Amino acid sequence: MLLIQDENENDVSKLVVNIDNKSSKITIYLPKGKYGVVAFHDLNNNEKLDTNFIGIPTEPYGFSNDARAMLSKPDFEETLVNLISELNITFELK
Repeated sequence: MLLIQDENENDVSKLVVNIDNKSSKITIYLPKGKYGVVAFHDLNNNEKLDTNFIGIPTEPYGFSNDARAMLSKPDFEETLVNLISELNITFELK
């Protein structure tokens, strides 16, 4: 699952992307602006990030800008990417 939000935290795009051979690649168009991206590997296809009894994710996830989650998700501002032209955004699922 891939969720893209604009700088006002409005949903811009929510995509379910198939993963083949532990990898996936998509191309989307976004106009200039600031965006935050979160992705996770929905291992059981229930369309949510599963967590354990204390709230720690049990499925691989990642945020744009390689923002880190400590005791909760990172501040949205930490995930923002300023898109001024075509840009590749890469982040790791952990």
